[in-house]
Amino acid sequence: MLTSQQTTTGSVVPLGLEQEFLRVQHTGGFGDRNISSGAWRITGRVEEDVLRRALADVVARHEALRTVLVRGSEQWHQEVRPPAETPLLVRDLGSGDVRRDRRAEEFVNEVEAGTFLPGVPLLWAYLGRFDDGDAVLVLVSFLPQVDVWSIGVVMRDLMRCYAARVRGADPDLPQPRQYAEYVARQRERAAAPGAGARAHRYWQDRLRGAAPIMLTPDRGPAAEPAPTRCHRFELGGDRGARVLALARDLHGSPFSVLYAVYLLYLRRQTGARDGVVWTLGPGPGRRHRWTEDMVGYFVNMFALRTDWRSCVTVADLVRCVRDTSVGALTHEVPFIELAQHALGEMTPPPGDGLVRPAFQMAQNPARGGDTGDLRYAEVTRRQVSQPVGPEIPDDGFLWTMELGRDGGLAGDIRCSAHRFDTATLDAMVADYTALLDAVSGEPHTRLDRL
Repeated sequence: MLTSQQTTTGSVVPLGLEQEFLRVQHTGGFGDRNISSGAWRITGRVEEDVLRRALADVVARHEALRTVLVRGSEQWHQEVRPPAETPLLVRDLGSGDVRRDRRAEEFVNEVEAGTFLPGVPLLWAYLGRFDDGDAVLVLVSFLPQVDVWSIGVVMRDLMRCYAARVRGADPDLPQPRQYAEYVARQRERAAAPGAGARAHRYWQDRLRGAAPIMLTPDRGPAAEPAPTRCHRFELGGDRGARVLALARDLHGSPFSVLYAVYLLYLRRQTGARDGVVWTLGPGPGRRHRWTEDMVGYFVNMFALRTDWRSCVTVADLVRCVRDTSVGALTHEVPFIELAQHALGEMTPPPGDGLVRPAFQMAQNPARGGDTGDLRYAEVTRRQVSQPVGPEIPDDGFLWTMELGRDGGLAGDIRCSAHRFDTATLDAMVADYTALLDAVSGEPHTRLDRL
């Protein structure tokens, strides 16, 4: 088994099971907007030469940032490459009376709308400057190898390396554990006799005869690939606080409340009170303490079948969602195994040209801190929509909710720019908001009144 030491340059590493699912999903190869990204507002003077050296330190430190995917004749694998320089692109964002928070978001959108061809290193850095003491740093990587959680790890280590370099010292950080070690352990467990059998039986029983809930878009599939749009919205007032209060009263989580509202919205659109909706989150590997600071790809997808035909009140539905989520987490397997062992039990989709709705909570808490003379804070709760953003499949529809530490509530919808009009997305948000207000106001409201 691999240890936590650095993998030898040129070593061949198999794909993780989470990566295998992405490979199967993207049979034609990965697009040039299949990215993960993060952005931070930086207060203090950023020395560009020092930042470039710190970027080089981080690439040398984390193998995933200098690993390439190789398509073989029968299967894919990964190869670790030597460190390479990360380009730092610097842009003047203007100063004076500009609305800096909004301009910062626009800058992030502009970066994410670019195209990125995987190579070494798998890290792109963009520094937007307002003045000598106010800047925005955007980090971009290749999603099939570096998930969004990992971008936060990269930023934290980058700031630590920067602080050392600005003092004229070499970074002295603990030796990181590498993604290759996780893959080796995961593959070893998966190869054990009877591995996952209990979970596979659970999912076979759970999904037998279940139908995926599908949405009807404004238009069918595009003749040519269309970009992914990101439609953002902010739900003001005390809605976040009311969601937290309801979750607490019903012994649930904010996810169980917000997802229950999403199911009510889907019922309005489809009539379904029993069906499968997909959700994304950090996979089981990320829940091990020893992987928390690891750079790699750990995202898993769940098939949440919620049968709420017997639910009478809002409280019943929230508890049903809670029990469904707990069952899924308790029996979690990598999605590639779910596809191999259980998805065949499902009823096929009811027709062509529909889209698969998915729902998730933002999984990345706001990160920030002080390092030397710099203070940095992650750009979260973004409000500026973007016509071109990180890629999702043409038949995908991802609804994300984010609960801020200040009790605020925001969200975004990612879908093909071709499939849905802006007016349709606005109407969806309005319907969801009305349902959220009705649900969070009185948990004993009867569902047949919503």
